[in-house]
Amino acid sequence: MFSLLRDRRILILWIGESINAFGNGLTFIALAWFLYRLYPNSPALSGTVIGAWTAAMLLGTVSLASYTDVWDRRRILQVANGLSAFWISLIPLLHTLDLLSFPVLVVIAALTGFTGSVIFPAQQASLPTFVSPDRLQGIQALFNLTWTTSGLLAPISAGFLVAGIGAPGVMWVNAATFVVALIAYSLVRFPAVTHAHDSGQGLAAWWARTRFGFAFVLARPALWATLLGLASVNFAMEPYTAVFLPRIADRLMVGVELPAALSWVRADNRGALGVGLLGSVLALAELGMVIWMGRRISRHPLNWIALGCIGPALCIVGVAYAPSLGVALVLALLMGLCFGPLNVMVGTLFARLTPDEVRGRVYSARILVGQGLRPVGVSLAVVLMGALGLAPAVAVLGLFAALLTLVGYLRAHGMGKETTFRGPRRATESARFRCSGVCRSRRPVLRDCFFLSVTLA
Repeated sequence: MFSLLRDRRILILWIGESINAFGNGLTFIALAWFLYRLYPNSPALSGTVIGAWTAAMLLGTVSLASYTDVWDRRRILQVANGLSAFWISLIPLLHTLDLLSFPVLVVIAALTGFTGSVIFPAQQASLPTFVSPDRLQGIQALFNLTWTTSGLLAPISAGFLVAGIGAPGVMWVNAATFVVALIAYSLVRFPAVTHAHDSGQGLAAWWARTRFGFAFVLARPALWATLLGLASVNFAMEPYTAVFLPRIADRLMVGVELPAALSWVRADNRGALGVGLLGSVLALAELGMVIWMGRRISRHPLNWIALGCIGPALCIVGVAYAPSLGVALVLALLMGLCFGPLNVMVGTLFARLTPDEVRGRVYSARILVGQGLRPVGVSLAVVLMGALGLAPAVAVLGLFAALLTLVGYLRAHGMGKETTFRGPRRATESARFRCSGVCRSRRPVLRDCFFLSVTLA
């Protein structure tokens, strides 16, 4: 995995993404805390801001992600990172000027989500072009390491930074990291990509690409089971992180004696340290698993993906009912061990089964389905918390997510297709691709377009 960094292009991109992922990790925690302090008795307002961000991201995914098969992916990443830096910087700027009203905050969140929606599909579509097919899992693990490392460093760093300079100051840091990512993408020349024959710019071409992405996923049991699991776990994890966790951490930190070195932490910000500590323990376990996954080739990716969705969904229920911070930290450790293989294997599975020419449209379906329940989860969480209380609301969402993932996994595994890989050589052959009539024909997309050499389980 780390040998890939000998390629100067991958090294530059990896450094840029590592810094940017750290900044994003800071901001998500800082924003959750910022909203909690702005509207301590109105979780619906906090949920609305987070929901606007997520809904706009989904809208952007539907509108823009398929164009990563048409437009220059490097240019997409440059523009999207530059705009994201601008939107994020507006929050602390307007807050300082006392101009940050709730409607303005919702608009900024929506603009940030819409702009950032194209970054992930463009990046994920580009990464496999830098390596040979037998190193796909390695590069997925390497770049997942940037997110995992940020998950380790960002929570505790955000806790200290928020306690010291405030949440708006942390957002300035994130704006700077988007600029670093923009510079990194500007320094690297991407490998040339042969575009499919359906690279039109009109509405009909957009619809054909979007429809194609969903048809491609639905034709492959392993892919749609993966997306069902991702949708389910995000349905539970989004409200847990953005709405529930600050309140859970506030409860867990009651009675916890801080060392003298932390005497400067204000009483009303002690919960931020709890959020950071839980997040760091989770990320440390996840980091170890990502490094381990990067040094091997898994032949059963769907098993790991199911574990990565079901395990965390159950762990958040345990954290909500944890009687002490110590118990919650153990559950956060287990959550990280389950999460570690998830993104690596999802990225590897999709890269193996998707030819480069159509990754943008397939990843569009991946993001839309995988993230589609996040705003629903946030909205439902607010209602459930008002009706049932904090811990029961987490339990309802977590148990539902685990059950839905299990149903999808068992059905896909029973169908026995594309759940096991016999080796990287066979996956290499999946590069063969023909796109005759993909936008014009009404016949099944699978029959027209793809021949993937993936064996039965």
